[in-house]
Amino acid sequence: MMNKKGDIGEGVFLIIGLFILGLIFVFSYLIFSNINTAFQESSTVSDEAKTMTNNVMGRYATIFDNAFAFIMIGLFAGVLILAWFIRSHPALFWLMVPILAIIIFFGAIYANIFVEFTDMPDVATAAAEFPITTFIFNNFVYVVTAMVLLISLALFAKTGDQRL
Repeated sequence: MMNKKGDIGEGVFLIIGLFILGLIFVFSYLIFSNINTAFQESSTVSDEAKTMTNNVMGRYATIFDNAFAFIMIGLFAGVLILAWFIRSHPALFWLMVPILAIIIFFGAIYANIFVEFTDMPDVATAAAEFPITTFIFNNFVYVVTAMVLLISLALFAKTGDQRL
């Protein structure tokens, strides 16, 4: 475990992690929006607290939408760097093609689940506040395919000593 540099499981982790993170951000915005609505309608909450809650609510979606893009790029860069350090021979590429196709297939499944979840009437208004996240998941198959191709390039297009 100490010398583990990376493997195909990290690509799957990347897809599942992004899916869960996107769901958490949209769902937590939905919950926070309901709490904010209750705060604004309450007569026991002070005007100062209402203003502060409204200000946080206004910034929440932008911050977490940008954070999603930043986290996605950071995780992908980490997986790409780890893939570069794996010793692999270019002849093994053809053995990896079915595995990479399966990863792309799972990316499509998770994208469809996310889109179906965000198309629900209650969630659609919250998801509309996350344009970057929804754009990524609407084009997730393309994003995952690009990631898989770049990871494959990092794995198999190295020169030098390629002994297994």
